[in-house]
Amino acid sequence: MHLNDTSAATGRTAFLQLNQDGMAWVAADRALTAANRSGDPITVGAASRSVAIAMRRQGHHHGAVDLLTRTALGLAADTGEPDPDVLSVYAALLCTAAYSCAQNGQRAQALDLIGEAEQAAARLPDANRRGRLPTPANVAVYRIGIHTTLGEPGIALNHARTVDHHLLPTPERQARYRIDTARAWEQFGRPTQAVQTLLAAERIAPQEISRPSVATLVSGLLYGPGPTPTELRALAVRAGVAR
Repeated sequence: MHLNDTSAATGRTAFLQLNQDGMAWVAADRALTAANRSGDPITVGAASRSVAIAMRRQGHHHGAVDLLTRTALGLAADTGEPDPDVLSVYAALLCTAAYSCAQNGQRAQALDLIGEAEQAAARLPDANRRGRLPTPANVAVYRIGIHTTLGEPGIALNHARTVDHHLLPTPERQARYRIDTARAWEQFGRPTQAVQTLLAAERIAPQEISRPSVATLVSGLLYGPGPTPTELRALAVRAGVAR
């Protein structure tokens, strides 16, 4: 990848973190164009995921899912013995497609896609289980977000209990697991458990608490009905949603 292509990919990540979705889409699309020129399936897959995430955040769920599934099928990793890196990208594309379907209320398709992602992740060599995304544990974390998004927090929490967080490869992924579980607790009507889970995420990766989506969750807990857990206001201050 040339220097300009690398800059586009870096800019894409920064815009996504800041929730500047329109700019992220432009940067991701440029990265995808460069990836297509390279012909490298792993680069194409990663760039397609970034474009699809930006599309989804702009409300274009059907287009995002179409891009993700077409790219996944193009990898031809669903059968045989594909290269582990290609298989990993294939599973990641399916995870993102499943979550996009859940956000659009397409329950059956979301569950079919995440099931396929689980099968793909299970086919990864043991050496890939800790150090690369998506591992089986990471796919299980997607299950939490999918069922919470579908309004099924009880099912999401059941999946959360099956995740061995020690197998999540980075502090960011371990924090993401706890943040997604906190969302399920909040939707389940257990704000105290939600706050405690967010505090656990903050201890592992403090920077994750400042994400806009997490700030929205904290704000909802702070200003929602019912008692306010003791530690919540201080957490809201650190998340930038209270003074």
